[in-house]
Amino acid sequence: MQTTTSFELHTLENGVWKIQLVFDTKQEALFEARRMEEGVRRRETRIVEEQSDESSGKIRKSRIIYTTPKITGPEITGQTQKETRSKSKTPRQVQIPRSKKSAFPPKPLATRDPIPSPVVRSGPRPVAAYMSPSEIVAVLELHERFRRGLRGGVRANLSAANLSGFDFAGSDLKGAKLTGVNMSRCILRATDLSDTDLFAANLKGADLRDANLSGANLRGANLRGANLSGSSLKNADLRDGFLLEPSKGDSSIAIRSYEFDDSDAGRAGFNGADLSGARLSQSFVKQADLTGANLTGADLSSAMLGESNLTAAMFREANLTFADLSGASLVGADLTGANLADAVMRNVELSGASFEGVDLSTVDLEGSNTGRTVFQLEPGTQTILRSHKSWINSNGSRGERAVLDGHDLNRVDFNSCDFSGASLRQVDFTGANLSQAIFVMADLAGAKLSLANLQGANLTGANLLDTDLSKANLMRADLGPTDMLDANGKATGRRWPVNLTNADLSYANLEDARLEMANLSEARLDHAKLAKADLTGANITGTTFDGAETENAKMPE
Repeated sequence: MQTTTSFELHTLENGVWKIQLVFDTKQEALFEARRMEEGVRRRETRIVEEQSDESSGKIRKSRIIYTTPKITGPEITGQTQKETRSKSKTPRQVQIPRSKKSAFPPKPLATRDPIPSPVVRSGPRPVAAYMSPSEIVAVLELHERFRRGLRGGVRANLSAANLSGFDFAGSDLKGAKLTGVNMSRCILRATDLSDTDLFAANLKGADLRDANLSGANLRGANLRGANLSGSSLKNADLRDGFLLEPSKGDSSIAIRSYEFDDSDAGRAGFNGADLSGARLSQSFVKQADLTGANLTGADLSSAMLGESNLTAAMFREANLTFADLSGASLVGADLTGANLADAVMRNVELSGASFEGVDLSTVDLEGSNTGRTVFQLEPGTQTILRSHKSWINSNGSRGERAVLDGHDLNRVDFNSCDFSGASLRQVDFTGANLSQAIFVMADLAGAKLSLANLQGANLTGANLLDTDLSKANLMRADLGPTDMLDANGKATGRRWPVNLTNADLSYANLEDARLEMANLSEARLDHAKLAKADLTGANITGTTFDGAETENAKMPE
């Protein structure tokens, strides 16, 4: 007979024990109990371990394994916590066992060591435990010794510490204990956080670009507005992005997702991140930016990915059973061999997406735009494209230059197609897959390219006057100048820049794109991603960058 074990967290309310939360592990229950005990309300808690029959649900064994220890210090009555601690040698509330003398509370300034000894705890840190920079440095130094196997090294334990806004760029925190830590708005770029315990951590707005989070425990972590571009989350655990709380009016447990107010416009940015093998089952990553992310073999079963940007993402062999991707963009995504049983994909952009070996019979695709292939276009359009290809390959001796002005080519898969020199004025390329396509010296004035996938495309010398490129994926696209050649194909020494005058690039992804010498006069790049983009020599007269991410971008002088 199989049994399951759960841990109920109770609080004493008006002399009556009431259930508050249910956990799968004792560690998580203890952490939350001590968090409540150290909070402003200082609630008395207990943890009840229950073993029940898996099939019938009948409780087989129940026992109390933890209760709040008796408080031995004076009560806090109108005094500040700091004043109370100065009169008593006992901690504020719960006596936390330590393996050596703690640096908390800090010594008086006159007797404090140059670098205070860090706290070494066997249990979680008190909630909202603030640390000075010197204390953090001491913890990091001992952790480094621990990682190197040197004598006196101690694994870092910063659980529940308030480290908001600190700069940890390039630090080694591999294997550290960071349960419930507040690292909101921290700079964690290129930081090694592999195999760390970040259960219920607050990473809201953190800079995690190029960070190593492989194998990390991120269950219940808040990643709202965090930037994880280029980071590695291989085999990371992001499951259960939900909180458990008692339902109102009864003793049952309700699942409540994280709540964000309307003023919080930030979205988690995973573009280009390595999430291969990551566990995101039941996670809540709605409206996330996963452009070009690698999710090969990831477990996304029952995950909430609605309205996310999954353009050019790789989902090979991923588990997406019961996942909700409603309103997402999967333009150019690779879902080869993925399991999409009972997935919800309503109103999804699927142009150029690969579904080889995928069973779509139980997938809800209502309202989705599945896209078209070149072979589904009108015969006349196909003839123009074939003639243009011949014109390109023969250097103009055969065929004709394509003139497709005003054509409706929305959501067509044009992956790696060559449109060099073509006339494409006011063409509708909305949601089209134009990955690796070539538009050298093409005329795209007034074209609609919103939501298009132009990752790695070559647009050198193109005319993009008045084009709509809002929400387009232009990662690593080349929008720089092209070298002018004479009739014999020899360089003239002249360079022809891209014309993006009055173009709409709002919310476009231009990371690592080349925009050298581009004419961006009166263009709108509001909320665009420009990290590592090269705008050297670009004309930005009247250009708007409201809310744009320009860090590490080469801006014109």
